[in-house]
Amino acid sequence: MPSLSCLSPGTFFSRLVLYVVGPFAIFLVLVLTGVLGRVFFANHPKLPEFLDGLYYNMNTFLFLVYPVVSTTAFATFACADVDGKWLLKADYDVECFTGTHARKHMVLGLVGVVLYPIGIPLFTAFLLLRDGIVEVARSKIEKETEQHVVLYAVLQSVVTWDSNWKLHNGLTFEDLSDEQLAAIWCQFCNNKG
Repeated sequence: MPSLSCLSPGTFFSRLVLYVVGPFAIFLVLVLTGVLGRVFFANHPKLPEFLDGLYYNMNTFLFLVYPVVSTTAFATFACADVDGKWLLKADYDVECFTGTHARKHMVLGLVGVVLYPIGIPLFTAFLLLRDGIVEVARSKIEKETEQHVVLYAVLQSVVTWDSNWKLHNGLTFEDLSDEQLAAIWCQFCNNKG
């Protein structure tokens, strides 16, 4: 979005409006696309695939605008004391906590903070939970655990080590080369049959 700043008249407030409202409007168009897809193509066999792609693209778009929009929203609250006046660091023509800043800047900045730095991670968490990330993570952990148990059994059957996980010759498993580990694995495979 930095390239869009040339469209802005130059004030901080106009940039804040562009950065907060613009991505949200695009997000709403994408949401509307998904809703219309569900309404008009409810029985289409490729609808789930389309919606998954749409959610993926929505999330990608949100993370692309996340840094710029979040920085701009937080800049609304960054003020500096200049000769006894609190001025907005992003636009020294704006006096903080009075007039336009209190009525417009702070409200829109707060909306931006809620929508982007808070809303985007919540939306991503929703998508991950909806797609069963907890079950996916649990199955991967179980699979990894099973693989480690098998590897432990393999190594135990062909190599002896002391209680500090060191081989009796003083080496650790990290000290072994890929060829040595492959040889241990091959020895296990040969002993298995």
